[in-house]
Amino acid sequence: MQIRPIISVWMPLVWAVSLVPSVEAQTCKHKNTLPLTPTKDFKSHQDGTVTHLKTGLMWQVCSLGQNWQKGKCVGKAKAMTWQQAMLTTQQQNQQGGYAGHSDWRLPNFKELKSIVEYQCFDPAINQRVFPNTPSEYYWSSTPDVDSRYGAFGIGFDRGESFSDYRDDYYFIRLVRETH
Repeated sequence: MQIRPIISVWMPLVWAVSLVPSVEAQTCKHKNTLPLTPTKDFKSHQDGTVTHLKTGLMWQVCSLGQNWQKGKCVGKAKAMTWQQAMLTTQQQNQQGGYAGHSDWRLPNFKELKSIVEYQCFDPAINQRVFPNTPSEYYWSSTPDVDSRYGAFGIGFDRGESFSDYRDDYYFIRLVRETH
């Protein structure tokens, strides 16, 4: 059996991962450039969920561990391993779900990438739609087929893709299909 390191697609081979969410102010590249994920592309349900009109996916506004209160995500997002993320999602659904739905799941890599706002960083996400999102790494449900131990995700600090060992700790945001 050959073991190979998992390398980030956009990052250097070695980097530190903070388990404390970043609280830096978001920076956007150009004031006159249209955002890639404009607020008008999302329908808010006023219950901590939004539907992305382009994809038809319903997203939890807050990262897992945060709570939706008065239009804001409060508290600290919870980092977990890939396996814990899968189990936590299943447990949440079995315990009644969220916002009246019990079919939440970890988004696949393509779905997670669809909410990246590449015009901005720290975080690379539309903060009007997803307030208080940590500028950190998030798991997708997509395993890395080139590694028995890896899975893909997105760094919402700059919007970069990565693959890392499934026993590392990253944040999650859940999604469901609306049809």
